Amino acid sequence: MLGKVDFFNEIKLYVPENFSFKCQDCGDCCRHESGFVLILDKEIGKISKFLKITSSQFLQDYCYSFGQIEISIDGKSDKTKFKQIYSLKEKDNFDCIFWEKKNEKNSCGCNIYNVRPLQCRSYPFWLSSFNDKESFDQNIKRCRGFMTAGGQIFDKKTIYKKVYRDLVLRKEHYRLLLNDYIYSYIYEE
Repeated sequence: MLGKVDFFNEIKLYVPENFSFKCQDCGDCCRHESGFVLILDKEIGKISKFLKITSSQFLQDYCYSFGQIEISIDGKSDKTKFKQIYSLKEKDNFDCIFWEKKNEKNSCGCNIYNVRPLQCRSYPFWLSSFNDKESFDQNIKRCRGFMTAGGQIFDKKTIYKKVYRDLVLRKEHYRLLLNDYIYSYIYEE
């Protein structure tokens, strides 16, 4: 993978001056439109334990197979196996399966918030959020927390660090999300 310094120097993210973000607890990132929430292997166990069910029951009831990736065994290209990647299911109205209205004040919440997937925890610091001005502007329209008054201001260096961390931790997911050229460039494979 590109080192942090190379990532900062070679990858051009769109980062506006005075980028601010503050979650508005609206749940808009969890509902209203189709998407996917990919889960790391270690998260399957944590979420299952939190729900007090087996991992296989969790996968059956709350997930679907998003795809599979080929991984080498012992670093040898002639010895490979396939690994399944899972995403959380959505309700018929495109809400995340774990999102629900909590009370009459119309506040909302995640039923697995304390063990929510990394993809949820790392938002908005995804490569796709800062890919270019158009992507960034789409996020402003979608998320009330972007560029909001009173939000925490993040400098360019911090944003790069957070995006880089997400790329490191979700490498398997990005194998399915990025085209081969970009993936190979970032992960140097």
